Amino acid sequence: MLALVDADAFFCNCERLGHPAYANRPIVVLSHNDGVIVSADRMAKDLGLKVGRPYFQVKDLCQRHQVVVCSSHLDLYQDISTRLMQLLAEEADIEVYSIDEAFLHIPSWHPCTAPHLLSYGEHLTQFVMQELGIPVSIGMAPTKVLAKVASYAAKHPTIFKKFMPQNFSTFFKDPLSGEILFGQGPREVFILPAHLKELTPHPLLAQIKIEHLWGIGHASAVELRLQGIATADQLRCSPGLGQLSLPLQQIIFELRGEPVFTNEPPTAQKSFLHSRSFAPPLTTLPLVQDTLRSFINKLAGQLREQDSTCQKIKVFWVRGHTLAGNLTPFEERQAIAAEFKFLDPTSDTRKLIKAGEKLLASLGPMTTVYRLGAELSMIYPNTVHGQNFLEEYDTPQSDQLMQVVDQINAQQGAHAINFGHTKMKKAKDPTAAPTLPILATTK
Repeated sequence: MLALVDADAFFCNCERLGHPAYANRPIVVLSHNDGVIVSADRMAKDLGLKVGRPYFQVKDLCQRHQVVVCSSHLDLYQDISTRLMQLLAEEADIEVYSIDEAFLHIPSWHPCTAPHLLSYGEHLTQFVMQELGIPVSIGMAPTKVLAKVASYAAKHPTIFKKFMPQNFSTFFKDPLSGEILFGQGPREVFILPAHLKELTPHPLLAQIKIEHLWGIGHASAVELRLQGIATADQLRCSPGLGQLSLPLQQIIFELRGEPVFTNEPPTAQKSFLHSRSFAPPLTTLPLVQDTLRSFINKLAGQLREQDSTCQKIKVFWVRGHTLAGNLTPFEERQAIAAEFKFLDPTSDTRKLIKAGEKLLASLGPMTTVYRLGAELSMIYPNTVHGQNFLEEYDTPQSDQLMQVVDQINAQQGAHAINFGHTKMKKAKDPTAAPTLPILATTK
């Protein structure tokens, strides 16, 4: 049996952890350039603020309803996600699916009966809330596709109104066999494999639209609807199994309670991004430079942790000029970016910082910086090297040096060794990484 643990409106609730005043207000989180909504809580969604909508289209709506609008802080979200996965790993073997989702393999000794599963789900939600303060929904099922269905149902309790208008703890039983089909608590839903293999209607799956199934994209949903398949239950009971594509056949098997998508090794990350907003903004070039160095230092460590190299680095900032002694209005700020491509992939922090500093200088004169970020892309395994005479690829000595840096930072703290030139004691910004006036320094 699997349990899919999904953090509700994860980015929004991460912002609430540091701002208790946001508790009773709708909240949305914008993308790294404050362009579109990437996360919205339930109150915001009820106002029509859907994920993916450009912010300029809903700005007036946000102001009218006093919606809290936050720039994304990916470093904060990743730290909280790491803590969430550590907590879940204390309960069972986990398979991390995304920054806010993980599959838990419920121990075989745990009774797979409705009351026990519901009690286990309630324990998990209370445990995460007490230890981390993040609300989660849990879907339990014998397969991953069904677990995603259960998790979706947990987040949309209106699906069950026609079945249980009064009691959220009702257990539904088949009138013939008496076997439990599914049950729901305040935040968790589970599905048992009763009658899933038989092609008889299932009341929960009949409420799930085909577009909401895990693994069904827009094109596949349109094709299935043209064939008269509009719900998950209709797909599960589809007689023409051999006429469908292999991915759709696998989804059907999973809907019938037969596991197909087993544990898979985690795929390599295709890009690494670190950015944050500043209030008050950064106003001096040394402060911006050292903040960027600390970002690249962390990204390079993550790159080497994956045993990878990158061939492209991108630096971006959101800036504005000081107007009559006041800060630039939000709508008048300007986002600019520049990128550099190495001839050979690298994971050497020194090369990445050198390239990042050149990109920073190319972005124009120093102004008020409201947001700063760096991104590493074109990711390759560490064994991939090009052959050219214009740029030296990472040598074994360089790799060994970076390994020592990572080991010391892991043991002594993230900023035990930094790369930079500026004496940060002159800076007033507490978020900037402390450095000494030589290339590689220790505390």
